[in-house]
Amino acid sequence: MNGTSSMSNYTYDQLREQFDMFDKDKDGYIEKMEMISIVRELSLQASFPRQVVEQLFTEADIDGDGKISFEEFVLAVN
Repeated sequence: MNGTSSMSNYTYDQLREQFDMFDKDKDGYIEKMEMISIVRELSLQASFPRQVVEQLFTEADIDGDGKISFEEFVLAVN
């Protein structure tokens, strides 16, 4: 993704910053445990219980490889 595609709600930089916050090990992907961890750290588990986080993760993981790429993240957020 070159940052010029349609990103209706967020700028490329905003999306990258959000993605990087979830990508704790900086490997270029968000794994399920990273997502669960950040929800816990931000005290969002009341709004996003684990089963909701897991469902969101499954929906965002378009190619089913068990991790969310930046491109998948952009599609899920927008």
